[in-house]
Amino acid sequence: MKFALCFSVFYAGCSEISSIFLVWCDLANFFPPISGSLYEASILLCQVSFAFAFFYYRIVLWFFVAYQFTWDSLHVLRRSKLTPAQTAVLKFFIVNVYLLGSLQVYWFVLIVQKAADMISA
Repeated sequence: MKFALCFSVFYAGCSEISSIFLVWCDLANFFPPISGSLYEASILLCQVSFAFAFFYYRIVLWFFVAYQFTWDSLHVLRRSKLTPAQTAVLKFFIVNVYLLGSLQVYWFVLIVQKAADMISA
């Protein structure tokens, strides 16, 4: 099951890249920008960057990596002699990758709705 460690780099690291932009977006909640300021423009840039990064890492790449993880996991389940505990853990991870993926899709729908509200305002 050592192969699963390389996938953790994506799920615990790369998928969080979009959160960097979200932190800067949240800064505007505590320190509201003045209309027309450079700060307001930088917040808007961070909001757009967050949306694109979220889509790329948590929608596109998430399911691409999930497919690779599932393929590798099924290969290990078929060909390796795992203990019952290892088998259970691996199946747990497979299921949760897709459950969390569906949560990413739900969040992305909320992001798109918020963006649509901002554009129409």
